[in-house]
Amino acid sequence: MITFTMEQEPEDSTTEPRTRDRLLAAGIELMVETPVGTGVNHIKATEVSRRAGLSHGAFYHHWSSQEDFQIELLHHAIQLGRNPAEADQFRKRVEAADLTNPSEAIRTVMNEAFEEADLVAWRIWVALLARNDPQTDALLRDRYQEVVDAYTPAVAEAFGPLMLRIRPPMDLDRLSVLTDALWEGLALRRTVDADAIDGAAATDRFGKEWSLYALGAAAMLVGCTEPVGGVETDLLDAIDRLGAALRERPHDS
Repeated sequence: MITFTMEQEPEDSTTEPRTRDRLLAAGIELMVETPVGTGVNHIKATEVSRRAGLSHGAFYHHWSSQEDFQIELLHHAIQLGRNPAEADQFRKRVEAADLTNPSEAIRTVMNEAFEEADLVAWRIWVALLARNDPQTDALLRDRYQEVVDAYTPAVAEAFGPLMLRIRPPMDLDRLSVLTDALWEGLALRRTVDADAIDGAAATDRFGKEWSLYALGAAAMLVGCTEPVGGVETDLLDAIDRLGAALRERPHDS
């Protein structure tokens, strides 16, 4: 969980590395407090310095202008929003999970992954997305791709032990994007209506709790994959077979 605690230090302290971090943290706090879509152009040196408890001299020791600070703040905020390094922790959880018990593996890995959703960072993420600035859009697009590229190998490693293959036209890249989008959407909704997300957690027949994200990920996995060694079918065939079964089902007169 990201926190923005800033310890006080001497007014003229401008050379310590943590001073730069304090100023960036102050800028993030100001972003969180302003209306969605405002972006970073309204973040001014005076207010940043005041919020950090530092002088203008400390600010301009690290940045030559407000504009330079705003550009770095934008990059910093995007880094807080998503981090490709998270994939390493996800991979370790997959490796530690008992993949011979798929339902429990999915439950534990996805429950823990969803608990990493940082609510403050996601408020910033929404603001940046709504800014509709070409530079921001390019940075966000690159960050999305970095995150998906980092997670995809970890997802792929789980399919072997689970003895599953992906039904076409779904593929691993599409499944990774879809799973990430589910995580993102639920995390965003949770920032404004936590009860709707956390209150939707379910308890299975063994008394184990499933987060809404874990339930959604499990549903996608079941729908988008099939056992290795069976008759290969694509996703549309599976849907058509379901439709045929429904049509053949006896109806009450």
